[in-house]
Amino acid sequence: MAGDGCRLRLSAPDVDDQAREWFSATRVIADRLRDRLVVGLGEDNPDPKPMYGTLRVERGMYESTDPTDLAVQIEVAAQLFDQTLSVFEPGDAGRPIFYGWPRPETRTLLWVAAQALHEV
Repeated sequence: MAGDGCRLRLSAPDVDDQAREWFSATRVIADRLRDRLVVGLGEDNPDPKPMYGTLRVERGMYESTDPTDLAVQIEVAAQLFDQTLSVFEPGDAGRPIFYGWPRPETRTLLWVAAQALHEV
């Protein structure tokens, strides 16, 4: 049956591992960029620490993440991100923050928020 063959391919370990890694990275990005927004509200032109995405993969930090738990964590990360944006006051979006990607330069908190939406 054609449907059974597709289901078997979709549940292959390498696909599951890639999906787990991608969704885990998405969760981390939402969380870390939210933290960067908070730091940017509290400091003038802060220089946030890197996310160390490659290190997280190399050290196997995503391997044991249960997919059901991960889905809940992503939903919570999105809610917290939304909650953070909801307290922005006029002028907050234009606050400066140093950002090292794609090239090192001072950006705005609005740019960081847009980057988060782009990434996730």
